[in-house]
Amino acid sequence: MENVTNWYDTVPYADIKNIIRDRVTAMAREYIGIGFFLRKVRDNEMYLEDGYKDIHDFAMNEFGMSKSTVNHCIRINEQFSIDGNSPGIDERYKDFSKSQLQEMLYIPEDKREDVTPDMTVKEIRSMKEVPLDVEPEVVDEQIPGQMNVYDYPDIVPEQQGPEIRKPSPEEKEILNTFARKLIEDKKAYFRKDYAARVLNVITAEEQLKDNLGTYNRCWYFWNGEEECHINLFDDYIQLWGRSGCIGNFEWFYLMAAVQSMWNVVAMENAERTVRARKDMLVFLTEAVIEKCDLKYEGLDDFNSNVRDTLFAKMIKFTYANTEWIAEFYSDISITNALTGKEIRIRYTWEDLFSELERQGDVGEAYAAEQVFDEDEADDEQQEPEESEGQQVTVQLLLEKEKGKLNQYLDAYKNEASLPAFIEEQKIIVAALAGMVCDLEAAEEPDPEPMELPDMKNNEQRKAFLENYRSWPVWFRVPNAQEVYYRFDLQNGDSIVIREWMYESWKWKETHSTYEYLLKPGYKYLDNCRTNRTALIDYLRGLRKV
Repeated sequence: MENVTNWYDTVPYADIKNIIRDRVTAMAREYIGIGFFLRKVRDNEMYLEDGYKDIHDFAMNEFGMSKSTVNHCIRINEQFSIDGNSPGIDERYKDFSKSQLQEMLYIPEDKREDVTPDMTVKEIRSMKEVPLDVEPEVVDEQIPGQMNVYDYPDIVPEQQGPEIRKPSPEEKEILNTFARKLIEDKKAYFRKDYAARVLNVITAEEQLKDNLGTYNRCWYFWNGEEECHINLFDDYIQLWGRSGCIGNFEWFYLMAAVQSMWNVVAMENAERTVRARKDMLVFLTEAVIEKCDLKYEGLDDFNSNVRDTLFAKMIKFTYANTEWIAEFYSDISITNALTGKEIRIRYTWEDLFSELERQGDVGEAYAAEQVFDEDEADDEQQEPEESEGQQVTVQLLLEKEKGKLNQYLDAYKNEASLPAFIEEQKIIVAALAGMVCDLEAAEEPDPEPMELPDMKNNEQRKAFLENYRSWPVWFRVPNAQEVYYRFDLQNGDSIVIREWMYESWKWKETHSTYEYLLKPGYKYLDNCRTNRTALIDYLRGLRKV
């Protein structure tokens, strides 16, 4: 039998190198194409058709591609394809291999012109800007571009990368500073899905990476002492200061900083809004006094005279180097004179009357009407009991906290959702209102227990609970639009229904409720929280007894 010689058995060494070089560069083109179509599947969420949760789940189960390989394909396509969004390689990079392109990802664009196709991977890697305190990555020396063993981490030793560590307290403060900037710059993004993008640090990380994309990963900010910047890599974050790299940290610490700073920023913004609201009212009142001939003719007539003078009028005034227009109708609306846009700050007539009382001759006359003869008052006053003194203190504190809550609610009245600190302020006001009620009740005989209606089934018990508005009112929180209804039972227990009003997503006023079951000797109302189903079971048990 005649021996047959195949052509590839006799290829010279020089030609072999050329063949390998051609195929290696062809692999780069394949990566460009694969990256483009992976992007298409990812951006259009095509993977959902097969029940995959994301692009990485899709690529691993369909093609055995690891998360890192998917990310490299996509990034290489974004950086080196025609116009940054096509399956074809840019003409400038057609002679580079996949591994060369992968190293060039970490080289600034203005330095990529210095890289030539005849340079080795190690030579290109030496051009990367790596911080002095971070050891360079160890990259395998096998043929680049292929679906290789590094896609299967179970059988390959882990590559050495940058040192990832826990931030110190000082470094956490720097992360908090950046978190402030991130919250302010991307407020609408975070508010759109607050639960997933702020409260849940796991989903928050992935969603923020997707939102930032590829080209928005380096941010500069001022930490109070120096300019810093942060690199938001896929696998870790990297802080830099004036003296160099501060350190590399897990994404978790940044998302935890966003979560912890959210309420801080919201509270500061609310306080700024409240201060601005007060300051603007001062300038508005000064303009009213200057431009209107307000005459004081007695306390009873003053407010109505002011209203008659200003109603259906417009007054221009200057605040913060801007011209504003105030319009006086059922309330007082403020419009930017330059843009014609109405801002969300509105004032009531009572706001204006109060500020008029504080300012100028009109204010002095207005306040003077309320001054009574001190000697006469001393004769009529009696020495207050100790309990009365305590009640006055709590009442004053309640009024102060109610006023603060009212300001917060007014500042956020046009928002789809309220910050957590406003809910905390509601609880404070409710607790103080309860203390006032307890103090008032201490001087009065305990209310007589009420007779439960005869209820034979759960439908009747449910109807009884739904008819809570017929029960006695325990106390109200007017500024929060809350009412607490209480039904005292023969066994000493009490059922309380808390009702509060709010604006629904359809911009309609509606209400909601919380239920409480108070036992003798309870200390905190919130600890008595229950639900409608549990109360129905409780009432059924009373019937059996």
